[in-house]
Amino acid sequence: MMLNDLDYSVDVISKYQDDNLDIVSVDDVDDLNRYDKVLIIPGTFAFYHNDPTGFIFKVHSLLAKVKNPIYVLSTDVTVPLKELYKQAQRFMDISKEDINISAPIKFISLNQDEKVNDSLIDSDEFNVGWKKYFNFDIFAAYCNLKNGVLDKVKNVEQDFDVIYGGAWRGGRRSDAFYNYLCDVPLKTGVYGTITQKQLSKLSDKYGATDFPELLKKVPGNKVVEETSRGMATFVPGEKNMQQMTTARVWESMLSNAVTFIDESYDPNHTIMPTSTFNYLHNDKQEFIEKMNMLKKSEEFRQSLIQQQHNIVSSFDFGKWLNDFNQILNS
Repeated sequence: MMLNDLDYSVDVISKYQDDNLDIVSVDDVDDLNRYDKVLIIPGTFAFYHNDPTGFIFKVHSLLAKVKNPIYVLSTDVTVPLKELYKQAQRFMDISKEDINISAPIKFISLNQDEKVNDSLIDSDEFNVGWKKYFNFDIFAAYCNLKNGVLDKVKNVEQDFDVIYGGAWRGGRRSDAFYNYLCDVPLKTGVYGTITQKQLSKLSDKYGATDFPELLKKVPGNKVVEETSRGMATFVPGEKNMQQMTTARVWESMLSNAVTFIDESYDPNHTIMPTSTFNYLHNDKQEFIEKMNMLKKSEEFRQSLIQQQHNIVSSFDFGKWLNDFNQILNS
């Protein structure tokens, strides 16, 4: 949507073709050099000997032949851009030129921390042209508002006190999961890819006995509505994420759930500068007390929701789009 609104004609290339989403299968692409620009998002990959020419191999084989700069959009501090040759050579007779990216890399990061960005792309491994910060995460607000999400959430029935959507992420957010979802006098639920086996690890670490209800995974365009099923939600902290925001922040704030933010995630209160109430300190009792305040006063809760909606709606999306366009043309 961003690129279309900037008058680009866009092909989204992925594993499988989807005509409804205008997704082109990688099997139907033989050369990326016909595109004016190539934009990729790093992902985790495992290269298996039983499928040496699978999806990841095909993508990297195409990228290896690209001559113009490749724009890399880094959205996750735990997922660096990696070359594939070291893994590929274990399973097939292949040269670096056939699988490694040699084109100049223009690295666009959600994170403003230079040290973090240095860990996300190795300048000895890639031909790095430049690294720049851009708050691409705002796309979640831009797209949802254009699709009328504030009207959609008005009629969502709230059947949970606290709801959270996301992944386990190696347990790096387990403190928040325990404090806000487990062993609290609240009806809690999680949706996404978190499993009961993963949540059970909170028993070993914290002695947790009462767990959230596991809900289904939802598509990206339904996240705001699913979050609206809760009276409240939260944004947990994580290492190396103090100088960035993610799409989930804005999706949460556009929902009808009061959005709490771990202060370790936003220590300078840049997201909600006028509200200390919305910030948490990994303290279970503090969270319970604040939830009780929301339950006692619907007027207070609605004022907080209106405040977070106003914050997101007030973004200068026109300038933001133009800033992104300038980066893509630099």
